[in-house]
Amino acid sequence: MGLFGCMGLRIPSSDESIALVKNIALKKWKAVGNTVFMHIELKPELHKSLWRALNKELQEYASSDCLLKGRSPEERIAFSSRLLVREIQVKY
Repeated sequence: MGLFGCMGLRIPSSDESIALVKNIALKKWKAVGNTVFMHIELKPELHKSLWRALNKELQEYASSDCLLKGRSPEERIAFSSRLLVREIQVKY
């Protein structure tokens, strides 16, 4: 029977699965990431995981003293997306 007699070979049927396996073998990680986002079977799982991580980060951010909690007119006028991005980069 030999060393590989017990191993089964499964060939992926979808183009996304074939591209995923090929790019993992070639260590093309950017292509792997792009393929995972487009893969029909992986997409729902990826969305769940991303939402979970995003919600956790937003809860941590909102529980701290942050730029988005500004209530006075002066704080609202001073708000800019650049300041928000810089604050998030510093905190995380």
